[in-house]
Amino acid sequence: MIRLDLKKVSELSAARRIHSQAELARISGWTPRHLNRVIRETEKGGAPSFSIKMLNGLCTALRCPPNSLLVYEAEPDPFEVAA
Repeated sequence: MIRLDLKKVSELSAARRIHSQAELARISGWTPRHLNRVIRETEKGGAPSFSIKMLNGLCTALRCPPNSLLVYEAEPDPFEVAA
C-alpha cells in the first residue's frame, strides 16, 4: 500500500511556516475538505486516493519530491502459499 506520510507532511509544513491545513490546502490547490478527508483516512490506516495533479500541488507547496511524501508498506502476497 502506498500512503501519504503525515509526519513528513507536518515536518515540511512547519519548515515552510505553513501552520494550518487550510493554509496548506490553499497553497497546494487542494480544497480544505479534500485535504482533511485524505488526512483523516490516512490517520485511520487507509490509503485514500488523490490525483497526481494534487500530489504535484503538495510537492510544490512543500518544495519537495513526491518520494518525500509517500510511504510504501508491503501487503501480504495473495499468491504466497502458507507453510
